[in-house]
Amino acid sequence: MKRLSQSGLLGLFAAVLAVSLAVEAQAAALHVPADYARIQDAINAAVSGVHNVLVDDGVYSERITFGGKAIIVASVNGAQNTIIDAQGLGSAVVFSNSEANNSVLNGFTVRGGAATYGGGIYCMGASPTIVDCIIQNNTASYGGGIACNQNASPEIINVMILNNNAQDSGGGIYAEANSMPQITGCVISANVSAGNGGGIVCYHSSSIGIVNSNIVNNTAGGDGGAVCAQWGSYPSITNCTIGNNAAAGNGGALYAAFSSVYNVTSSILWGDSAGGIPNEISLGATGAGASVSYSDIENGWSGTGNINTDPLFAGAGDYHLTALSPCIDAGLPAAYPPDDIDGDLRPQGAGYDMGADEYTEYTVRTAVTIGQLYTEDAAGDWNMAFSSGEAVTINEGITIDGDPGLLYDLQVRYFLTDASGKSSLLGARLYRNYSPGIYYIYLTAEIPPGATVGLAGVRSAALLAQGGNLLDRSTLAGYVNIE
Repeated sequence: MKRLSQSGLLGLFAAVLAVSLAVEAQAAALHVPADYARIQDAINAAVSGVHNVLVDDGVYSERITFGGKAIIVASVNGAQNTIIDAQGLGSAVVFSNSEANNSVLNGFTVRGGAATYGGGIYCMGASPTIVDCIIQNNTASYGGGIACNQNASPEIINVMILNNNAQDSGGGIYAEANSMPQITGCVISANVSAGNGGGIVCYHSSSIGIVNSNIVNNTAGGDGGAVCAQWGSYPSITNCTIGNNAAAGNGGALYAAFSSVYNVTSSILWGDSAGGIPNEISLGATGAGASVSYSDIENGWSGTGNINTDPLFAGAGDYHLTALSPCIDAGLPAAYPPDDIDGDLRPQGAGYDMGADEYTEYTVRTAVTIGQLYTEDAAGDWNMAFSSGEAVTINEGITIDGDPGLLYDLQVRYFLTDASGKSSLLGARLYRNYSPGIYYIYLTAEIPPGATVGLAGVRSAALLAQGGNLLDRSTLAGYVNIE
């Protein structure tokens, strides 16, 4: 066994705990499980504007409802460490009492929900804020991951919506009846719908807004592998990357019908298929339309600034742009949004890029050394002995070898490759403003049998250096087989 130095941890834990500390400062905190054994018990005891709820690490086998309270319910150590598991007994999280954006769910994995509407989260006439969560492995008839109904307009920010299933429509998200959820900086991936909208469905005047998000690898048994809009809905898609979605019916990426119209700007639609044939946008009956500009659409689409050229993604499940991508500097020439899905500022070059990623130049001015992957045992030692199917903590030693007078950003992404060879994002972390030194990056996750965990997409940026985005991630190593 090897004990690793704890130097550098203070800065990293400070970044992870920043939200929790803010919660403490705003209102008195009710702690779970120290004060209350269950999250719902703490919510029941909380008073709007007086209390917030802080939840320590653990798996909480329960369903929760905010009950109309203007409170923040936040994890201490993030979604990878704090899990709400509904165990198939209904929607895992419910907002149904006119909650507004000051009702906040922050930093949870939400799983195991099974319901008619919204297996993971159901917003009924409510518009809460959902941030830094992972919504995965939930099922519903409508909206496997999240359902929004009756004028529900939640803010969904930096959320991963993964591996959810809808028996009818909306594998990832379902919106209907004048609902207008706003989705920013999200990953909507590997969701399945038996009917329409593998990723997202918008029905009956529901004009969803999607910005800086990846909608990839979703599947629909009907129309709209990524998004389906019908009956007077007007989805807005800005700086998004939509790829490798599939529909058995029409619209591998986007499908619209019955007076529904898309507004697509500075986005990439590539590699999607309908009925096994490459297809991006399909328009059905009665007044359907798609206004598309400054976007890269496979097989083309009319509109100002549009192109039809391979975007040259990094590949292997990584939708970042590479140096020769035609999408660089080709987006709408305006300062919206001001940053990308990773938090990198736009623009990085002469213009704004298409898609969710703003390409960052890499140089060799800094070296990043990938350390060994370890797990922590009960004695606090680090070792390589862990079993598949268990929740394990992965530690990665990162050395920033740079100019002592500069501050650096460190972006870390972990990918999981399952036994069939399919890769998916396991977790990502962004740390800002660090001096050169050794840091240890932590991620806790459940590793399935036969899987491989890989470290990929590490990026280090010198904040104070001109054009200081550093490191070629293609040189990275650091894989470990899980046996």
